[in-house]
Amino acid sequence: LRSQMNPHFMFNSLNSIKLFILKNERELAAEYLSDFAELIRDILNYSKEEFICLDDEIKTLKTYLSLEQLRLTNPIDVEFKIDPSVDMRGLLVQPLILQPFVENALWHGLSHKEGERKLRLSFRLEDNFLICEIEDNGIGRESAQIIKTRSGARRSHGINITKERIYSQNSDNSISIIDLFDDKGDPAGTKVIIKVRILTS
Repeated sequence: LRSQMNPHFMFNSLNSIKLFILKNERELAAEYLSDFAELIRDILNYSKEEFICLDDEIKTLKTYLSLEQLRLTNPIDVEFKIDPSVDMRGLLVQPLILQPFVENALWHGLSHKEGERKLRLSFRLEDNFLICEIEDNGIGRESAQIIKTRSGARRSHGINITKERIYSQNSDNSISIIDLFDDKGDPAGTKVIIKVRILTS
């Protein structure tokens, strides 16, 4: 399942490196290649593991975000909010479990938004679960779907694959996707809440 998630991102990353080279933006190309190599190394290492610590998952996610930020025309304000009670090295999660949701937020919610763009990732404990929230202030799922249909973009399977992975770990795990609205009732982004049974090393 993990191997099916990565090829689309890899293809886009290689195209971005090619674009930087063609535009003679050598420093950007070198920076991108360095982060890309680090991400590839992490993915290869984690492909052997059923679980990794939350600290490694977030570190890999930050590398992924730095790559995507270089591809975006306008930067996105990214915030990680981690409750002090969360043991970053002791808690275990499935590798690359958050990346598809972050990719969705970036390219479907935020990349089409004008003005300030924010992405917030928060982590906390609740009963015997780790709660991960991914919230963006993008254009919302309905508008994103319209744009996707008009552009003829291919259907992505990353989210469905990740849902399978999360539920296969524990049937008590859950994923909620919530549409956000402002005071006027206009779309104001999307929030994903991932709830996974706590595993410790």
